[in-house]
Amino acid sequence: MTPIEFLLMHREKVLAAYTGSPGEAWKKLVEQIQIHDAMAQNSFNAILKAFVFTCRFYESRLNAGLNTDTGLNDRLNELSGLNAKLNTELETVKCELNKTIDGLNEKLNNADRLNAELNKTIDGLNNRLNESRRLNLQLNKQLVKYRLNILDDDDDGLNKLNTGIGLNDSDRGLNTMDEPVKSKLNISGWTVAKSGRYFRAFRKIKGRVYGVHLGLSLDDAESKIAAKIEQIGGGE
Repeated sequence: MTPIEFLLMHREKVLAAYTGSPGEAWKKLVEQIQIHDAMAQNSFNAILKAFVFTCRFYESRLNAGLNTDTGLNDRLNELSGLNAKLNTELETVKCELNKTIDGLNEKLNNADRLNAELNKTIDGLNNRLNESRRLNLQLNKQLVKYRLNILDDDDDGLNKLNTGIGLNDSDRGLNTMDEPVKSKLNISGWTVAKSGRYFRAFRKIKGRVYGVHLGLSLDDAESKIAAKIEQIGGGE
């Protein structure tokens, strides 16, 4: 039984219960005819006013003197047609509403999926960036260590630095990134060499090689060498 048919079956009680408030009418009809078993309150609220208006309109026409039998049959036929129309419109609205909800759910699911993929891509890029930074830091540390490495003796050390002979694989790989040692000079008895941008001094004392990192210039070279000599015990 459709909602309209149920209302028509209980027409008199429905008309009596409605005094302008669908909510109050619903409460009364729930107690009187258990209307909640036949339809939802939202559906009842949507069609109540039209139903009451239609019924009262045709009742007024009947009361105005129309032939009771013929008029009643005609009114019932009209009400049946109205019922069919209302049901059709209701089903159309329900279908459109369901279609809209399905479309929104699909868009929401797609948005969630795309967001998950984007977050995964960002995480992957961050991991690659962190790994690149870690490798770059290791390489820089090895490069600085190599540049500051103290060679065994003056001339042979310079030759090794320029040719790569005698260096291990790691140092040889780093050495390809440096400029060759272009010159050497002597300060306070220490041999000074420049490799790339950095100066360093080294000297063999009592069979052991000592070295001093002088930095990018020789402005303070003598004081740095003197400090190193004092540190190792006065030189020779």
